[in-house]
Amino acid sequence: MKARRFGTLAWLCAVSAFGCAPSMEPPTKIQTLRILGVQKDKPYALPGDEVRLTMLWHDGSIPVAQDMGNGDGDDGGNGGDGSGNGGDGGGGRQREVRIGWLGGCFNPPGDTYSGCYQQFAAALAANGAQTIVEGTPLSLPSGSKFTLQIPPDAALHPSQDPKLPRYGLSYVFFALCAGKIVAGDEHFPIHCHDAYERELGPDDFVFGYSSIYFFAPQADGSPRYSNANPVNDGLLFGPDQVTEKGATCSGDECLGKCDDTGCVNAPAPEVNCTATPTLCMSPCADDGDPTKCPPHDLRLDIDPTTFEKDQVTNDAYGRDYGEQMWIDYYATAGKFHSATKLLNDATTGYNRVNGTQYYAPRTPGPVRLWVVTHDNRGGVSWVGTTLKIQ
Repeated sequence: MKARRFGTLAWLCAVSAFGCAPSMEPPTKIQTLRILGVQKDKPYALPGDEVRLTMLWHDGSIPVAQDMGNGDGDDGGNGGDGSGNGGDGGGGRQREVRIGWLGGCFNPPGDTYSGCYQQFAAALAANGAQTIVEGTPLSLPSGSKFTLQIPPDAALHPSQDPKLPRYGLSYVFFALCAGKIVAGDEHFPIHCHDAYERELGPDDFVFGYSSIYFFAPQADGSPRYSNANPVNDGLLFGPDQVTEKGATCSGDECLGKCDDTGCVNAPAPEVNCTATPTLCMSPCADDGDPTKCPPHDLRLDIDPTTFEKDQVTNDAYGRDYGEQMWIDYYATAGKFHSATKLLNDATTGYNRVNGTQYYAPRTPGPVRLWVVTHDNRGGVSWVGTTLKIQ
């Protein structure tokens, strides 16, 4: 284990050849099925801990509509035939998608995520399973949340750096699928099929993983290392603190709605232009062109004293590094001047110039917007709001 490698989070494109198709749209414009963040309540853990993971996702193939009801999928929620093209694109009809979680891989060879694939394939063969069944090591519960139990006797092994303590590593895989999730093999653990058993492509299938490092406790039983998820005090749009006016979501409030059959987008709330005038703006005929459309300032309201020390790196190098932190901005329409901004540097500290500018699209209607904050040790948090282009 090397310093500054903890808490990795990645998602991979999934197509029939497991490659990534090129795209002309900016990655922060959400027009397909997307995972925006996966949060762990304990980015660093102890043997015996339960670690709860939460996925922020959005199906950008469905036009945003306000006041779509409770979003539980009962009113035409399945919207399609499982082909990845469901939903009628109007009113409030949405296609259902399925979220899967795949846990139970500990200390794979070489600490690589791909080392888990053979573990999963062996468990499938032992169970004689043709599909992934809840309650087995290959459990795939449907929903935005998953809990991993780290065994109290989970193995710990030495770090490559003798100054760092013994550690263990677990990978949790996740999938977001606009079809049916099925078990894979030693080459790829999860597949996503349409109603005709065809592989769905990257617009309709997102697959990724999150790594969880755990350490032996100190002599008194307290954690040797800890990391809190980033905390912010709200979202400012222009001079307006829109969080204080109830115009944002955070944490679970931003999640889609799930039941036993699948998940649909969280409904976009109605924007009150009297209470939050900065969230209401005119369309721009140049469709978010930063050189031609008027800018709308956007930034997080965050207390820089909440940034933590990166104690793992400090132990390795004998320095006083802070955690690195950055922000990703996402929206269903329009564009940003800069969609990724540094929030905290390991050596120079807080970057006060962490905001960006948003440029409105040409089409009137609601726009969903999210601000996702990351740190380099696996911490994630988010806040979202809805804009009204009128």
